[in-house]
Amino acid sequence: MAMESKDNSGKEHMGSNEPKLRQTIVKDFREGNVRTRIKSELAEIQKYYLTAERLKRLESMCWLRRWFYRLFWISRELVLKLSPIRRILLVLSLISMISIQTEMAGGSVSFRTNNYLGYFLILIILALELKDKLIAKDELEFGRKVQKSLLPATNPMIEGWDIVLYTESANDVGGDLVDYIEFGKGSIALTIGDVSGKGLGAALLMAKLQATIKAFARTLGDLKTILENLNIVFCEDVPANNFASLIYMTLNSADGRVQLINAGHMPPLFYHQQKLIEMEHGNPALGMVKQIEFDDQSIDMDVNDMLFLYSDGLSEAKNAEQELFGEERVRKLISQYVVYDVNTMASKILEAVNQYMGDEHRTDDLSFIIIKRIH
Repeated sequence: MAMESKDNSGKEHMGSNEPKLRQTIVKDFREGNVRTRIKSELAEIQKYYLTAERLKRLESMCWLRRWFYRLFWISRELVLKLSPIRRILLVLSLISMISIQTEMAGGSVSFRTNNYLGYFLILIILALELKDKLIAKDELEFGRKVQKSLLPATNPMIEGWDIVLYTESANDVGGDLVDYIEFGKGSIALTIGDVSGKGLGAALLMAKLQATIKAFARTLGDLKTILENLNIVFCEDVPANNFASLIYMTLNSADGRVQLINAGHMPPLFYHQQKLIEMEHGNPALGMVKQIEFDDQSIDMDVNDMLFLYSDGLSEAKNAEQELFGEERVRKLISQYVVYDVNTMASKILEAVNQYMGDEHRTDDLSFIIIKRIH
């Protein structure tokens, strides 16, 4: 991915790079799928403002009652989520819109709605809300850049192996971890993990998990010792009800032996002797049980054998009908594309998933690691 660059010469006329209002609006309509995008935005509003209980209640109502209750509940939650001063401005704007001015003219009475002040107050509220959103967006953008800098910029290079790492956040920042550690002498460790939750909180926990893994990997050495100490730290230092699934594995260029521990993550798929094998589910996720003895697994990979590790953001990708991509489709893709090199294989998997999703927004981070022994 090319790096972004900006021209800071300052010689251009001030404001010349600012977007034009008319051009921006025309571009919005020309992008197409306006109806689909509006439907998606309305669905996001409903998902954010309505609880699961209320959504369930709406399903049992007739269409007229459903629309009334949906509008009432969303409006109520919207008002409650405003700051006190903005609620006051909203009340004043509504009062202004419904105020009636009485005039006496030749013995008759006429009524006129005086709503210009109301529109102006609502515009102020929208401006304040947008300001908050833009500030939060700038902070998330900075967080995204920091998170990106923590993740590996290139794939690991180790003699006899072909490896590709991929991760894509559903939002500005994510809770998936894909990383590797080089120990020298042709030995590396690979990690793929998924922290519970989404957004900034998950990203912060992911950064802590990544830093702790790197510290323990270089000092403790043994897989079981690393995972058991990592689990204790995660149990003690992170908020309650948070957990992280993780696969930690090691391999080296001297042989085809791969050792790994699966802590509650999606089972890896192992392609061996023209068969696709789903490995064991492994142990509980980090943060679930403080005192636990982890079980490790080991496999011997022959030339052209492949190991595929992935997060549930792949199998749980949804199409327009909200149907899951599913683990069976994942297995079919792996069996179909295992003949290619890992980079081509990764591209074809992403192409298949994106085609399945269509215009649907990704709801979970998507990550995977493909490991292939080439000689």
